[in-house]
Amino acid sequence: ADDNTPGTVKQLDPKVMNGYEGGYTGLYLQVGSEDPQAQQPLPTLPKPSVDPGSHLSYTMQWILFGLMALGALIVALVRERKAIAEGKTEENTDYVVLEKAAIAHGVRASGS
Repeated sequence: ADDNTPGTVKQLDPKVMNGYEGGYTGLYLQVGSEDPQAQQPLPTLPKPSVDPGSHLSYTMQWILFGLMALGALIVALVRERKAIAEGKTEENTDYVVLEKAAIAHGVRASGS
């Protein structure tokens, strides 16, 4: 009888696993207990570095990116105001008004 609870495996059979040639992906194992007990426990991971060096460089990098984006916005606004002052705006844009009923019947507007 299979007394495994959902999401748990009570035993791994190396004979069966050796026959599998694909990779194991999308899973992780968490050991609840082992029989027999291990001779030595796994070594603990070292504590992460709290040195401000890498954090400070990322901070400066994002501040620089923000300043560059702000600078690009200012340049674009200055160019747009200059173009408006010199009369180089796109005032000659032609708009066409379409009627939905005419489109549905395939009627062309006069003058086109």
